Amino acid sequence: MQLSWIESLTTVMNLDTEDHKKLFECAAQLSGVLDAANAQKDSGACFDKVPIASAIDQLERQTKQHCEAEELHFFQTGFSCLDSRRQLHLELIDRLTDMTEQFHAATDQQAAMDLAERIHGWAFAHINGVMGRVMGGSGRATNARQHTGKIV
Repeated sequence: MQLSWIESLTTVMNLDTEDHKKLFECAAQLSGVLDAANAQKDSGACFDKVPIASAIDQLERQTKQHCEAEELHFFQTGFSCLDSRRQLHLELIDRLTDMTEQFHAATDQQAAMDLAERIHGWAFAHINGVMGRVMGGSGRATNARQHTGKIV
């Protein structure tokens, strides 16, 4: 399923908007890879973990780069809540790193797919959570994979 950025997710800070677009693109790429993996599974083809791992690793790298850039920007502009934002970033990165390590360690196809879906949900939860706070709840990314509406 093709996912695309919606302008209601744009922030007042261009740096954040561009970084969040990159995060969204990584999550959308992961979505496409997961769709392809599910199609492979349905057709009985051999499971290929490599494209999923690549997309997850890219998402993790982009998340870390985003957090570092945002913290530097907030430091340079004297943002009063830098310490709490840094703590939030540490928790986000720790959670993502933990799920990524679990994915790489998974030897069972279903366990790997379940973890990849959780990472995908995590990415959209982050985008939605941040944008919801910045925009007073009006910004929401469309997460077509979450049929239940439940964010992991």
